[in-house]
Amino acid sequence: MLENGSIERITGALLRPKERELAKQYLAEVARGRANVLGRYAQDPDPGVRADIADVLGFSGDAAAQPIVESLIKDEDKQVALAAERAALRLRGSDPHGDR
Repeated sequence: MLENGSIERITGALLRPKERELAKQYLAEVARGRANVLGRYAQDPDPGVRADIADVLGFSGDAAAQPIVESLIKDEDKQVALAAERAALRLRGSDPHGDR
């Protein structure tokens, strides 16, 4: 339903605590193939939004998300950088506890 639609309202919900988790779920469902659209939100002034976008991109399985996630690893906010590191590991198909 959202394949070619705007995700502005959904990403805006990341700023509302009561709607945040549901918004992340929706974004995760539409993220594959839309890394370039979500990448715009990786520059959001709110570190919580940047961290959420890193998480969503990490779960997307979209190789195009890798450069966006890699740039967030250098974010000045530690929570964003940690979320980006986890996302990068997911995108690489690695287990953070070692190969099992």
